[in-house]
Formats: sequence, C-alpha cells, structure tokens
Amino acid sequence: MHTSTLTSNSGILMIGIKQNMIHRLLISLLTLHVAVAAGEPDEPATRESPLTSLTEAQKLPRMAFNVSRPLLLTGIVTLADAERNLLVIQDAASAIAIRPDPPQMPVRTGQRVELRAADSAPYLPYCPTYPFSPSGSDLLTSFELSKETGNYKLNRMRGWLVPPRTGFYTFWIASDDSSSLWLSPGLDPSQAKRIAHIETGSWTTARQWDRYANQRSERVQLQAGKAYYIEALQEQQTGENHLAVAWSGPDMPQAVISGQYLAPWRESDESADGDRAIEIGKGIMREYWLDYTAGNLAPVLSGVTNEGGLTVRGLQIKVLDDHVWPEPHPIQIGQSIAASNIYRWVEGEGAVTFLSTDGVSANLELTEGSNRLLLRVARWRGNLPQRHTNLRARFRGVCEGGHDFGGPLIASIVWAATEEDVSFFEQAGSQPLSPPTYPSDTAEGSFPGHYFTRGVVTFNDRVRDKDILYVQDKLAGISISQDHRQLGSSLRVGQLVEIGGPLLPGKHAPALQAWTVNVMGWQNMPLPAIPSSQPVGEGVREGQWTEMDGVVRSVTANGTMSLMGKNGPFQLWLSGVDPSKLDRYVNSRLRARGVVSLETFQAPALLVPGPTFIEIAQPAPEVSTEPTPISQLTNVESQNEWSHMEKAVGTVTFCGEHHFFIQDATGGIRVHPLDGSLPKPGDKVQVIGFPGRADAIAQLTEVTWKSVEHAPAIEAATLDPSEVDASHANLLVKVEGRLVAQKTHGSGLIFELQSGRTVFEAALTADAKEVPAFEEGSMLSVTGISVFHSSSQRANLLLRSPADVVLIKGPPWWNLKRSATLIGLLLTVLAATMIRVQFLNRRFAHQKAARLAFARSMLENQENERRRIAASLHDSLGQDLLVIRNQTHRALQSALDHPVLRQRLEDISSTTLQAINEVREIAHNLRPYQLDRLGLTQAIRAIVRKVSETSPIDLASHVDEIDHLFDKESEIHIYRIVQEGINNIMKHSAATEAAVVVRHHPSRVSISIRDNGKGIDQDARSIRDGGLGLSGIEERAKIMNGSITIDSAPGQGVSLQIELPILTLAE
Repeated sequence: MHTSTLTSNSGILMIGIKQNMIHRLLISLLTLHVAVAAGEPDEPATRESPLTSLTEAQKLPRMAFNVSRPLLLTGIVTLADAERNLLVIQDAASAIAIRPDPPQMPVRTGQRVELRAADSAPYLPYCPTYPFSPSGSDLLTSFELSKETGNYKLNRMRGWLVPPRTGFYTFWIASDDSSSLWLSPGLDPSQAKRIAHIETGSWTTARQWDRYANQRSERVQLQAGKAYYIEALQEQQTGENHLAVAWSGPDMPQAVISGQYLAPWRESDESADGDRAIEIGKGIMREYWLDYTAGNLAPVLSGVTNEGGLTVRGLQIKVLDDHVWPEPHPIQIGQSIAASNIYRWVEGEGAVTFLSTDGVSANLELTEGSNRLLLRVARWRGNLPQRHTNLRARFRGVCEGGHDFGGPLIASIVWAATEEDVSFFEQAGSQPLSPPTYPSDTAEGSFPGHYFTRGVVTFNDRVRDKDILYVQDKLAGISISQDHRQLGSSLRVGQLVEIGGPLLPGKHAPALQAWTVNVMGWQNMPLPAIPSSQPVGEGVREGQWTEMDGVVRSVTANGTMSLMGKNGPFQLWLSGVDPSKLDRYVNSRLRARGVVSLETFQAPALLVPGPTFIEIAQPAPEVSTEPTPISQLTNVESQNEWSHMEKAVGTVTFCGEHHFFIQDATGGIRVHPLDGSLPKPGDKVQVIGFPGRADAIAQLTEVTWKSVEHAPAIEAATLDPSEVDASHANLLVKVEGRLVAQKTHGSGLIFELQSGRTVFEAALTADAKEVPAFEEGSMLSVTGISVFHSSSQRANLLLRSPADVVLIKGPPWWNLKRSATLIGLLLTVLAATMIRVQFLNRRFAHQKAARLAFARSMLENQENERRRIAASLHDSLGQDLLVIRNQTHRALQSALDHPVLRQRLEDISSTTLQAINEVREIAHNLRPYQLDRLGLTQAIRAIVRKVSETSPIDLASHVDEIDHLFDKESEIHIYRIVQEGINNIMKHSAATEAAVVVRHHPSRVSISIRDNGKGIDQDARSIRDGGLGLSGIEERAKIMNGSITIDSAPGQGVSLQIELPILTLAE
C-alpha cells in the first residue's frame, strides 16, 4: 500500500507521550519521527501502468497526470519535424503527436518504432515546457506567495497538507490574477478536486478572502496526521501578482496555512514500490513558468486533445522496421474531417496555384473550387515544375486540421516528408484558374474595438531595427504592438493565435497591444488579396496578406528588393535570407505573398515572411551577348512590368544630374545608372538595364554600365522644328528658331524659341552664366537632345553646354516687343473707356435707386397722411356730425307742436346722416379697414364686390389666396394698384364689361385688370405721364421690383398686366 513517513528535522524518536501531547509537539517542535498511515487500507500498491494509445490518454482527467504516467507506443513514424519538435506516431487505430522534453528527434519517417517514455502529460501550446521544465522553483515557508512583479507568469504550488486535528475545515484562496485550489482525499494527486477558485479576469488584493463567493470552499472533513495532496495554480498577465491559501478548522481561526502543516512536493520522493517520504514542516514547493500568455487557467486544466497530443519525458525509441507506411486515408480539399483524423496519414489531389521553395523545403498551395490546402514538404531536392493553368498534384502526408477561422474542422495543412510524396500531372481540358479575389473593404469591421482577435501570424521579424508582427483573420490584418512586451520568436508564421489587448491609434490603421497571446496550433494562410489596376499605394491595405507579381529590378544593401509590377514599382523585404544572396532573384519574375506595410519604408512594401512564400514565375533569362538596337528598346510599353534586362551599346550624348542619354545608329534612350555614376559626353559605353517608359520617354533603369572601345560616332541631325516629333525622341538634333524669351530656372537657363507656328523650349543646366543675354527676336541655332512630351505633343531640347547655343542674327526692327507696346497702349485706352462707361452705369443706377427711394418715401408719406386724415375724419368730424344728429333727434321730440320747425329739424337730421356716411366712405377709402381686419385677399374681393354691386358695369373677378406672401407695406401697394385700376375703369373707360384677376404663381403674383371701354390713344410714355392713377400704379410696381404692361387701342379697351415677384427673407 501507499504509505508516507513523517520525519522531523531533529530525527529524535519520541515514545510514550499521550496522543494530545503528540499533536501539540507536532505543531510546536516538529520533533516527531513516527510512521503514520497516509492512505486508505485498500489503496493500490502498484505504480501506474503505461499508456498505450491516444484514446486511453484522452480518458484521463488533467489531474491524473500529476503522477508519473509512463508511455508505451508502437507505430509508424509519419512525421519527424525537428523544427517544431513534433513526432507523429500512427498505429492501426489512431495517430498521436508526441513532443519530447527536452527536444530530440532520433528517428526518421517511414520507421516502425517502439516508443517508451518515463512520464507523459497533455501538450500545452501556450506553454510548451509545462509541466516538466519550469523556468524556476523554490520552497515557501507558508502557503503564500508574496507580491511579485513581472508579466505573463504561471505559478503552481503543491505538496501535502497534514492537519493537526480531526474535524471539518474550510479553505480560502486569494490571488491576482485568476487562481484555482485543488485538494485530494489522500496521497494520490490524480484524485484531487477543485474546492475554490477565482474566475478568469477577476482578482483580489492580498489576503482578501471575501470578494467572491467561490473563493471559499465547502466544509471538508480531514483526519489528524493524515497527508492530503494539495495544489494551487495562479496566472498573472501584467503588473503585480500574489497568491495565498488560508484555512480554518477545529479550534483554529482563519489564517494562511503555515509551513508546519505542509510538506513540499518532490519528484524524487516516490520510490519504486510507490511509497513516498514526506517531510512535514518544510513548507510547500512553488514552480513557475515565464511567458505564459493564455490569460486563464483553462489550458493547464484541460486533458489530452487530438490537436495537442502529449509531451513526454525520458523518451526512448527502438526502431523495429524501416521503409513502412500506413494505409493512407483519402481526403478531399475543403471537406470537414473528424478530430480522430488529425495527424492521420492521408492522400489527395488538387490544382496547383502556388509553388515556392527555400532550397530545402517547399510549399504548395492546392485548390479545389474555392477550397484551399497548404502542402508543406520537409525535404525537396531538385527544381519545382513550372506552374501553369492545368497543373495538378497528388500528395501523401500527415494531415493537420484547422477550423478555418471559426468554421468546421477541415484538412488545412498536410505535411509531406519528401518530394517522393508528391507527383504532378496535367489535366487536359481544365478550366483556367481564376486568380483569388478578396472581399470588399472590411478591414475596419474585423477589429471594431473588441480588443480581441483570433487569426494567423502572417509576419514576425525584425525589419530595420524594429520588431514587426502582423496577425490576420479571415478578412483583415492588424499590426501587433510589442512595446508592452517582446514576443520575439515565440510566435511563428502560420500559427493560429488568440491575441487580446487594447487598440492603439496608427497612421494608416490601428494596432493591437498584446496583453494575452495564446497559440492555438497551425492554420493555413489567409486567402491573399490581389491588388487591382490602381497604383500600388492606392490598391493595397495596411497589414493585408497580399499577393504581388513583378520582376526584380535591384537589391539594396539592407536587403530590400525593388520590383516592377503591373501596378508600378514596389519594395519587397524577404525574411530569413542573407541580403548578400538576394542577387539570384534579380531579373526573375516573382509571385510573392506577404504583408503590406505602409509605414516601414518610404513607399508601400511587401513584407514576405520567408522564401517559401515566393514563387519564381519566370526564372531570370540570360542577357544576350549581342547588344540590342536601341530602337527596339524604345518600343516597350509604358506598363512594362514583365520586361527583363537588355544590353545596348552607344555613345553618350548628354549627362544630367542622375542620368545620361546614349544613342546608336537606330535611336536614343535615357539611362538611369544603379550606382549613380555617370560617364562623360562622347564616351562609348555598354549598358545593361530594364527598358521602360516614363512620361512617354524611353528609358533604361537600374543600369550597370562600362566603357567600351567601339561605338558609332554620333552627329546632330539638322531638322526643322516643325518636323521634330516622337520619332526623334532622345536623339541629338540641331534646330533654328527666333528667341521669344530667355529666363532663368534655378541655376540654369530656358530659351523659348519659335519657328513658324512651332514653339519649343531649349534648357541649359550647366555653365549657364557663360551664356550672354540675347535680345528677344534674335535667330538662334541650338543643338541638344530632343525630349518628346506626350501631354503637350511637342519636343523640347536638353542642351549640353553653352556652345550648343549659337547666334545667327539679331532681332528685326519691328519686333514683338514694339508690337506689344502698341497693343498695350491700345488696351490702356480701351480700359479707360470701359472704366468711364462703368462709372456712368453706376451713376445711372444710383440715380434710379434714388428715384425709387423717393417714390417709396412719397407713397409711404401719402399712406401715412391718408391714415392720419382718415383717423381725424373718423374721430373728429365723424363724432361731431353724430352729436349734431343726436341733438336734432332730441329737438324733434320738443317740436311736435311746431310743424315748420319740425320740418327744418328733419332736413338737418337727414343732411347730417348723409354727411356721416360720406365721412365714413372717405375714411374707408383713405385707409381700408378690410386690409387690417380681413387680410389682403378678402380686402381685394370686398372692393371688387362693392363696385360690382353699385356699378352698371358687369365686373368679373378671380382672386387667389395671397395673404402673408408680402410684408404690410407691399400689401398696401397691391391693394392700391387694384383700387386705382378699378377706379380708372369706373371713371374713364365707359365700359360695359371688366375683369380683375389676381393669380398666385410659385415665384410671383400676377394682377390683370382689363375692360372693353373706349381705350387710350397715347403711346406708352404718354400713358405713364398723363394719368395720375397709371403713373401711381407703375411707381408702386417698381417699388416692389415688379413690371407693368399696358395694352390699349382706341375702341379696344385697356389691359393692365402687373407682375410682382415674391421675395424671400434673404432677398
């Protein structure tokens, strides 16, 4: 049976002391040396039997691995990956991933082996060294870890607890961050159960026992003197961390568990027969692991999984057979697989969409429809085939599953041993593969501030003294800031990770600060974005996994390659390759996959994580030994991304600051040397570079040059300026022209010349001070390089030296300057005349405005006077007449007996009543009460109705609602216009019929007043001047910015048409 031996530090044997005294001495002096039964009588005495399969290991809980779990497996090695320390063994039932600790790989694929290990445990991707290789350990004198600083740490404290009294005990745990407390019913650690914990994301202050309910355990009954396995786990992300466990029991107040009741865990304490020597009073063992980034304890407490497999210690391997392979399990790209098929030996096929090698291993991307699979071949000897539309591949290898960013478990990666596991074939009639496309812009939506993402590591390296890390999910990539912590080489490209932390602002896109980093396994790379036809800087996104295609033009000393693609030039940084070995890519056409960075370099760059992400689409062709005629080089299109190096020989005709021109018997071309060195004009040189165009100018870029002995002699061709066109571009020519202008440009000179209708420029950049100032109009001969601009469709000249400018003759007497003087004088006279006309127009406008203001003021005064007179008539004369009439009525009552007097009083009363009515009529005409009481519309209708009822003229009318369209002053003008128009009809027209129409239009009001009377026999001017009523109507219309039209003929009546605009508040 399992037994434990309790020993004291002194080793003195005490006999014959009462039981209660023994307990007190155990507590105080720790001097008892006595054997105590630690387990139940029926506990097994044998050690654990070896695990023989993955299924058997998966049935065990995580705590079962706290005791030694030996391993014995027999199977075929299908994968031996020393780089990842991964060994895959497959038997008839399943495949299991083994990761030795310490790392070792003494076998190769295709061997049948017997594998033995002294101990095994579930593999933890978040912390590969757990549980066998802690970063450090120490003994603590109590069950408390004092405050420590440091980030991303995992602590495990374990040992045995020996209670001093039998009874019920309660336990508490306090920690920062989360923690978990486990207690076994005896010695066996595999029987431990969780009794208290602090949840993920929670924490307490030191010895804070009452913040959460689950910090406290249920009551547990323990026996005095019996040893119980106890363990506490605690993880810390950032800042300070601490851990403490307290208990209370019979006659024991709550307190941190003292070391006198604890015995530390020791791996060496277990003997071959299962007995343990337990040293009470030595405290408790603390082990810790650095760089634990999970942010929770769930991985530590999980069991064995298909994805993780086992980590083993004390590995021994015996080779039983060689060159044997299991029967492959067929798979289809994109199909879901069972978890039991992870790491199985599989076979399948697919269309090849990407091929790359680093000289040792190879990567193949295979597709079937829209589904993708990454085939990684560990050893590849020889060359890869040239990829084309119908190329397919069959493969055998180890299948590693992935969840494809949250989807079902699929075969996303297959690991093959050598090129013998891959065969290529061409499928006739296959449809051309469409290039992968990428969803519309969704980068902003992939990281919307949740501070957490799961994605694939797409880049992790140090570039230009800066650590750069990118992670991408299915839609978008994001930069991971390492200012808070250095991840270094802990993350590898292709790993599926979970990263959490705060978002940080960025110039082009936000970054995520890594607080928690959890490695989930391996995952296929995201579908690459392929830029559209936009320029490189506009068609890509920061952090995006992108595929770009181009020809390598040059390599810089710091390892940056310059490529020309279909969208223009771009930079490429290749990780994992010595910069001195990048020259082998020059002149090759590459398809590269990497992460777009808009901040690392001055221009957009593609950060490629390694040579296995580069496909050589077209190897560098050899440069011909014979030079190419320059005329053939100048025919290259401007979009020249696929052009390769060409050789040319010619004579130097011009040298600029960073370029020069050469010319042979067929044509000329501009040359940009790679190292900036320049020859001299007249030198004979051989150049090798990339042909192309810039602003329609043929050029060679990234050029290396050297002097040669033989090259054609070049003489300037004499041409008429009108004949110089694109066919003469980059050639040395001589032309004549008359000087239009000579001006400085920086330190150089520009001559503007004209010949016939052709105007051109000749620029001199060197020794400009030696050129005299020529008079405008002088005839000059200039010799230089013809540079044709497609935008202006004209050629300009680049002059080599002052000797290229020759004076033929001076300017004529009547020249452009004198002509300009005469024209300037005439223009001055014309301008003065225009100013005078403008002045008169403005004065006329001011006079007109003054007349309108005077008319408005006069009409306002007239209305005010009418209002005053109307009020006076009503309040004074009207009241007096009313009093007279009332007095007359009273006198009539007293004159009943005087008929003559009575008759006179009645006459007075009647006359007085008539006077009152006339006063009221006059007052109403002066200030119509309807306008104030009823509004403009009803006031117009009232005056029309009154005239119609009291006049023999048949008066028809139609009046739209026009209330509130004008201000009060304007409403009075409208009322007076209608009133005066009707009065003219009544007094002067002699008509039998008339009509008044007022209509409301969207932006104006029209008033039409017409009759069938005798008409007016005057022209428009006499009409306006002759009648007071018509002139008043016209003045009122002008005041309202309106217009009036009078149509009349003798015997045909009169028609007045008034148009009044409706002005807004702003107007």
